[in-house]
This record gives sequence, C-alpha cells and structure tokens, in this order.
Amino acid sequence: MKDEDRAPEASQRARVKMTKQDESVIKVCERCRVLLIEDDIIDQLAFKRAVREQNVPYEYEVAGSVAEARDMLARNRYDAVITDYSLGDGTAFDVIELARGIPLVFTTGAGDEEVAVRAMKSGAADYLVKDHERTYLKKLPVTVENAIRRHQAEEQVRKLTRAVEQSPATVVITDTEGHIEYVNPKFTRLTGYTSEEVVGKNPRVLKSGEQPREFYEQLWTTILAGGEWRGEFHNRKKNGELFWEFSSISPVRDRNGNVTHFVAVKEDVTERKQLEEERERLISELDAFAHTVAHDLKNPLAAVLGFSELLTAEGVELSCKDTAESLQAISQSAKKMHSIIEELLLLAGVRKADVEARPVDMTLVVSGALQRLSYMMKEYGPEVVLPGQWPMALGHGPWIEEVWANYLSNAMKYGGRPPRLELGADTTDGKVRFWVRDNGPGLSSEQRARLFTPFTRLHQARATGQGLGLSIVRRIMEKLGGEAWVESEPGKGSTFGFTLPRAPTPTKADA
Repeated sequence: MKDEDRAPEASQRARVKMTKQDESVIKVCERCRVLLIEDDIIDQLAFKRAVREQNVPYEYEVAGSVAEARDMLARNRYDAVITDYSLGDGTAFDVIELARGIPLVFTTGAGDEEVAVRAMKSGAADYLVKDHERTYLKKLPVTVENAIRRHQAEEQVRKLTRAVEQSPATVVITDTEGHIEYVNPKFTRLTGYTSEEVVGKNPRVLKSGEQPREFYEQLWTTILAGGEWRGEFHNRKKNGELFWEFSSISPVRDRNGNVTHFVAVKEDVTERKQLEEERERLISELDAFAHTVAHDLKNPLAAVLGFSELLTAEGVELSCKDTAESLQAISQSAKKMHSIIEELLLLAGVRKADVEARPVDMTLVVSGALQRLSYMMKEYGPEVVLPGQWPMALGHGPWIEEVWANYLSNAMKYGGRPPRLELGADTTDGKVRFWVRDNGPGLSSEQRARLFTPFTRLHQARATGQGLGLSIVRRIMEKLGGEAWVESEPGKGSTFGFTLPRAPTPTKADA
C-alpha cells in the first residue's frame, strides 16, 4: 500500500467535491460525514475508489477495528456509519451499541439471513451482502442515502411526537366520522379522561349541553368543507366541572388531497373567561356605583347646601325653631352621606380582603347586629323571634354580622306593620342555612331576579337606604365560599338567608 493510502493513527480522511452533473446523486449527503469501519485493507481501498469514481459527496473517515471506532465515535459526529459484520476485535453488533442514534448500514460477505434479521432488529438501518465483484459498492451510496433519509424522517417524527406529548395545549385527532384516535397527555390532565376511556368515542363525551345544536352544526359544516374552524367550547370534565376551551380544528389530507383525519388543538381559557366575566361585572358595578354617587349623594348633599345657605344668608332672620329644624336636616343628610360612603368602602374592602374562615358563635353575632340596629328597633317596634340554639358554621364574625344587619334592617323596613322577624337555621349536607323570615308583602319573580345586584332597590317608593346592602351580602358570601338566597311569594312574606360550611364538631382535644 502506498503512503498516501495510509492515514495517521490508522484512520483516513478524504473529501470529494461534487460536480453539477452529480448534484442529484445524493442530495441529503452534500456535506455528510461518514465513518467506515472495515478491517480489510482491500475493502477499504475499494470503498475509496468507489467514492471517487461515483463522485459521492462524502467526508469520510475509516476505522480498522471496534476499538478505533469507539474512539472516533466518542470524539466526532457522523451522519452515517458503514460497518463490516466481522471485525478483528468484535462484530458489527458491538458497533451498534456505540453508534446509537446514527443510521448504520451492515456489510458482510457471509450472506447470512439470520444475521441480517438480527441486525435489523438490533437497530441497523440496512444490510448489504458483499460480492466478489464488489458491485455492492454501487448500491452503497443509495443505501446510505435512504438510511439517512429514514433517520431524518424518524427523528422529525420523534420531535413532533415529543412536541405533541409535551405540549401545554390539548391535542385530539379524530377520523372523518369524529371518532377519537389520539389524545395527548394534556387532554388527560385537563379533562380527567384517560386515552383508553375516550379512544374510539366521539368528543361529545365532553359536551356540557351549554351550547346549542347550531353551534356544532356550523363546526362540522366548516371542517367537512375542508376549512379550519376556530371557536370556544364550554365543556365538562369527567368530574362534572365545567371549563372553557379555545379550539382550532383543521382537516388532515393525504397525498391525493383527500381529508383523512381532523386534528384539534385546544387551549384551556377558563381562567381568562372568568377574568373577563369578573371584568364585565366590575364594569357593571362601576357604572352602578357612579349612578349611586350621582343620585344618592346628590339629594342629601343638596339638602346640606340648601339649609346651609339658608342659615348663612344675609338679611334672613330665622326663628329658633326654624334654625333647629334646619340644623337637624343638615345632620340627617350628613349621616346619610356618611352611611353611603361607609357601605361603599365596605363593599370595596370585602373584594380585596382575605380572611380565614373560623367557627362563628352566631348568638354573639346576631346580638351584635341587633344592637347596631337599636335605633330601628325603637322606630319600627318589631317582634323578633330567635331560636333556642344556633348551629356552628365556618365564617368571619364581623362580615357575618354585616350580613345579619342588612337582612334585619330590610326585614324591618319592608316587613309588616308592625314587622315580625323570625330567625332560624337548618343543617344539611355539611352546610348550615341561616335565615330571617318577615311578614311583609313578599316579592314577585321579577323582583327576586334583581336581588343581590349592586345598588338595586327592591321597593323604590319605600326604600330609604341606598341599595348597597344586598350587594355587600353577595360579595361577603362569595369570599367565604357561601351562598346568599331568598324565598318569597307575593302576599306570603319573604325569607332571606345565607349558607355557610358547617363547622366540624369539636373534639375533646379541642375542648
């Protein structure tokens, strides 16, 4: 062998440039790095000659043993490996373990089909049998090209699979009839359904019934026509919980352009929808707030200004009685404005505050509310009926007192003459329902529908308050995980109540 055929450290490197007429030979190998593992010098030379004669665009290196291949694979990156089956210090199966993740082509002179099957099962990309005329070298470039192409395609599939499997979005693939063929892990985490539970079924398993039939008809009309559909689903999880998804559903076509599947990529937008609803509610409350400030503060403020001007006007002499009445009117108007401002501040404060729910002694809370309303008790003279004992519930005492104060003041204002207020509580399903029943005229269904809406009055003609009370009740119940409610019929009085979680029974250790 000539010196130029020998490579330092038993390896050889050669670079072959392609001419324009050879550009179509192996497009994927325009700059491919190939490692040939061959212990036969004659076969090494034959390989180099074939590369030159065929103008194969390889940047190749040659290893004469498994040991050399191990060292070269550890130091360099290759696009493909060509290895003889039988090597001086091992076999091609030893090389497979070293070249994991690289397309590998077997060559052997044995022609053993059993070896070929084992090689393919072990991860080899292809297998060529050496012949005496070495015509296999003519097939080798195309074989290597196909091996690299398959590897690239498989790697691309693996990347796409990992992207889908790890995607933060839900991915669902169905056939053209809508039967689910695939769901990714995000689908399971979001809906609670496993792949086994939904494959073969229709996505309608998530249907909540909250959207009309026309909604789904429009969806199918769009995708069956080959278009992409975008929209929001209000779906139901396995545990019954409702959630919102923004979905993009597109057709998947084969090489002939025929639709074979549909793929849906969906994003959980429940939190965004809740924020939007809260935003709309806050805007509505802000509008109502502005109306309250403009209307309810305007009247007492006008009274304060009017009587103040009267008292300070030059040339106007008032009797002691007129002066006293004017000052009393100013005082009452100022108190009314103060009450409005205090309740507005309370409504805003409840929204922002976070409190820990604790067992509430309802006897003390109701007593505190009645004491606050002592001035109304003197004015209306109600009959108040209290239960012998209150069940324990979880809440926040000061807020619950505010709820009772609102309910009781309304019962006195809108109850019978004289008003009769019956207070009580019921326990059911781990919750406690507290209520106050009055002997008033009752409410119509339209009036009940307006309850607990910010700044709304039930009886505009009789109301002396500013309509904030029930808004505060609703907000407090939302913060405490409870519920505000009403039961009423015209002519049968009204029962206003709230529901809270029942407090656990104290143990001896707690005592």
